[in-house]
Amino acid sequence: MKLQRLFASINGQFEALVNSVENHQAVAESAIKDLRVQTARINAQLKQSQHRLELLLEREHKISQQRELWKDRAKRSAEESREQALRCLSAMKNCEGELLSVEEQRERSQRLVSELQSHLNEAEKKLLDLQSRKDSLSARSARNQVVKAFSQETALTENTDAVFMRWEEKVIADEYVVPAENLSTDRALDTSFKAQEDRACLEAELDELLGSANKAEQGVAS
Repeated sequence: MKLQRLFASINGQFEALVNSVENHQAVAESAIKDLRVQTARINAQLKQSQHRLELLLEREHKISQQRELWKDRAKRSAEESREQALRCLSAMKNCEGELLSVEEQRERSQRLVSELQSHLNEAEKKLLDLQSRKDSLSARSARNQVVKAFSQETALTENTDAVFMRWEEKVIADEYVVPAENLSTDRALDTSFKAQEDRACLEAELDELLGSANKAEQGVAS
């Protein structure tokens, strides 16, 4: 049936959303729009069929009344005019034939109304289901985008913090670095002091040596 093929097609579109590279929401909205149009058509056909059924029921009721009327006339006319009674009976038979035709049309119309009502219920249920699924997927997609954006922002913040931390470490390290010219001056001064200190030690040792030698000579002379 055409409606079943439509449902199958729409289901296929929804299943394809997972692997599709297209705009999922646009595809879903297009599928829902197609189903909504088809649902509206079914509803219009149902209303037309219901109206036709009402007319047939009304026609059936009127023909039934006409049949009973001709039947009653045939009974009343039989005593006065058999010919007229036969004509009334013939009219009654015509009503019965027409009534049979209308009853058949009414039964077909009732089956059609029942079938269309079933299709409409199914289409409306499917439409509600697809709309609900689209809303759910849209909400989940929006939530995922928020989470993704938050994760990216967090990563950016962490990277930025790391950059500033490394920068601060470098600044602190630079603050402890002694300039080269200061190192050169300090080294020269240190060398000068060491030379003086070494000379003083040597002179003291020489004085001590000379002093010992003088004492030894004086002891020999005495």
